[in-house]
Amino acid sequence: MSRWGFVATIISIVSAFCVLVFFASSMSPLLVQKLSDLDAKQLARKSALSLRMEFDLPGELAPPRHDIIEYLVEQFVVKSEVSDESYPTSFNPFDMDQSGHFGSVTGYAVFTRFGQLTIAGGQPLMRDLQNKDFAEEVGASIRDGRTRIFELPQVSSTGAPSPLAVIIPLERLGMSRGVVSIEIDRHQVGQLMVRGVQVSSQMTSFVLVILAFFVLALLSYWGRQRRIAERHAIHLADYDPLTGLPNRRKFRRDIEAALQQARWEDRNFNLISLDVDAFKQVNDFYGHEAGDRLLVVAAKRLSATFGKLGQVYRLSGDEFVVICWADGPLKPADMAERFDQAMHRHITTDHVRFTATMSAGSARCPQDSKTIDGLTKCADLALYEAKAKGTGQFVEFTPEMQAAQDERFLLQRELEVALETQALEVAFQPLVRSSNRQVMGFEALARWPHPRLGAVSPGVFIPLAESTGLIGQLTEQMLFKACSAALHWPNHMIVAVNISPVLLRSEEFVQNIVKVLEQTGLAAQRLEVEITEGVFVYDTERVVGHLKALRALGVQVAMDDFGTGYSSLNYLTRLPISKLKIDKSFVDRIGEDSANDAVVSCVVGLAKTLGIATTAEGVETEAQATLLRGVGCDYFQGYLFGRPTIDPTATIIASRNNLARVESGLTDEQKARLRAACA
Repeated sequence: MSRWGFVATIISIVSAFCVLVFFASSMSPLLVQKLSDLDAKQLARKSALSLRMEFDLPGELAPPRHDIIEYLVEQFVVKSEVSDESYPTSFNPFDMDQSGHFGSVTGYAVFTRFGQLTIAGGQPLMRDLQNKDFAEEVGASIRDGRTRIFELPQVSSTGAPSPLAVIIPLERLGMSRGVVSIEIDRHQVGQLMVRGVQVSSQMTSFVLVILAFFVLALLSYWGRQRRIAERHAIHLADYDPLTGLPNRRKFRRDIEAALQQARWEDRNFNLISLDVDAFKQVNDFYGHEAGDRLLVVAAKRLSATFGKLGQVYRLSGDEFVVICWADGPLKPADMAERFDQAMHRHITTDHVRFTATMSAGSARCPQDSKTIDGLTKCADLALYEAKAKGTGQFVEFTPEMQAAQDERFLLQRELEVALETQALEVAFQPLVRSSNRQVMGFEALARWPHPRLGAVSPGVFIPLAESTGLIGQLTEQMLFKACSAALHWPNHMIVAVNISPVLLRSEEFVQNIVKVLEQTGLAAQRLEVEITEGVFVYDTERVVGHLKALRALGVQVAMDDFGTGYSSLNYLTRLPISKLKIDKSFVDRIGEDSANDAVVSCVVGLAKTLGIATTAEGVETEAQATLLRGVGCDYFQGYLFGRPTIDPTATIIASRNNLARVESGLTDEQKARLRAACA
C-alpha cells in the first residue's frame, strides 16, 4: 500500500467512526425511551406480583366464606365520591423499593374483561375506560394476552416526561379475566441520560477528530522520516561511504544506460580501469588511515580530471573505473597523463606525507566490446598490462592482450594437468666451494617439458602457479623429488630448494617441510631453503617465526637474489639467515664498474661480520671467479661450474675424481684438513 493509500484508509476509518458516533447521539433519545419503557415493565411486574401476594385478583378464587362479587366490592372497589384521603391504607404499593429505576408507581387499577373497574389503589389517572385510546390498549391487551405500555396525558407543565401506564393481562385457566393497569411516574433522570449521551457522544466525536488529526500528523512525520531513511539507504546502496563516489551497483546500471545510449545515438565511450600502485604497501608501512586518505585523495583527483567528461566509480578496495565519452576534447591517454601528474602531488595525513601513483587500462565501446562483461574484461586486461610495465602506466586494450589472456588460461589448465600427472621435472645445478671448486651440493630447479610448447621457462609458469594458487602443490612435488634424489648423493652434499614468498604466509608451511623430510628420510641439515626479499612485503612476524622453526630443525636458510628488492639491514639481523646469494646482476658487472665492485665487497664483508656465508650466482668466466674469490666470496654457482642437469651423477663423480687428484700430492695431514674443509 502506498503512503497516500494508507492515509486515505486512516481518514476513512476515522470518518466512519465519527458518523457512527453522531448517529448514536441522534438515536440516544429513542434508545433511552426504549430503556425507560423496559424499566417501566419490570417495575409494573414487580408491583403486580406484590399485589398477588397480598390479594386475590380477579380470576382467582376468593376465600370460601365470601361471595366473589361481594368480597371484591367490600374490599377493593373505591367509590367515586370518596376523596383521596379516604383511600384504604391497608395496602400501600409505594412501599416497594424503587431505587435503581427511572420511575415510581403512582397507582394501579384492575379492569375486568367486561370493562369494569374492580380494584384501584394509589392515585391512578385512569380509573375508568372513558379515554378511547386507553380503552383500546386495554381491549388489545385482553385479546392478545400481551403487556402493553400506554403514555398517559401530561398533567404537569414543568416539562417532566409523561407518565406511563403498563397494562398487564390477567388470565385464569387459559381464559382472559381482565387487566391490571399500573401507572408509573417517570423521573427527570431519563432526560438527563438523553442529554448526557448526546453530550458524551459529541465530546467523543470531538476527541476522535482531534486524535485523528494527531494520528495524521504523526503519520506524516513518520512518512517524512521514512522517505529520508529510504533516500539515505538508496544513497548507501549506490555510493561508497568513504569516497562518496558511485559504487559497483550504480556502475552496472549506468554502464547499461551508456551502452543503450551509444547504440541509439551512435556514440563511442571509453571504460578506464584504474588501480593504486603498491596500495598494500601503503597500508602496511603507513597504516590504514593513510590508505583511506590515499583513496579519498585519489577519488577527488579522479573526479577533477575526468568529471567533466564522464563519471568516476569506486568498485572495491583501490579499484576505480571511469565511463568517459570518446567525443570529448581529450583522449583517454591525455586524461590519464593529467591524472598521473595530479597524483604525484604529495598526500598528507596527520602523521605522514607521501606520494602514490595509479596504473590505468582503457577499453573502447563498441570497438573492443559491446557488452558490460566484455568491456570490463578488456579494461582489466589493459590494466594488468599497464601494471606489468611498472607504476603509473596507461595502456589501451589491443586484441593481442585477449589472445595472451586466452593462452595464459590454457597454460594454467595444462599446468594443472602436469601437476596431477607429476610431469614436472627437477634439474640440479652444482654449488661449489670457491677455495677448491669442490661440489658441496646442488640447487633444485623446476623444469616443465611441455608437449606443445617445448621447455617452458620457470619465469613463466612459476608466477602463473603463484597467481593461481598452484604454487603449494608445485613446491611440494619439487621438494619431494629433490630430497629423494639427494639421498643418493654423498652425505656432505646439500640440496637447495626455492620457496615462494606466497607459501611463507601459510600456517602449514613448516609442517609441510617436516612431512617431506619424514617421507623421504633426508636429514634436515642437508636441506637448504632459498627465500627472496619479496618475503618482506608480507607478514614479517609470521615469516620470522617460520624461518626460526626451520633453523631449529636444522634446515639452512639462504637469502636469494640479495640486493635486488627490499633489502634492509634490519631484516638481516632479525631473520635466521645462514647464507646470502649475490644476484647475477652484480656478478655480471664485477671488474667493470668500481661502484658495483664496492657494493659486492661491502655485502661480502657485512655477511662475514654477521657470520653469514655468501654465494655468487651466475659466475660464467674465470675472471669473475678470481675477483669474487679475492673479495672473500665462499661459494660459486654458474655455467662455469656446470649447467642444470636432470641427473647430477656425472658431476658428483667428476668432483670426487678432482678431489682425488688434488689429494694425490698431499700428506695425510693435509688430506684430512682438505676433507674436513670440503665437509
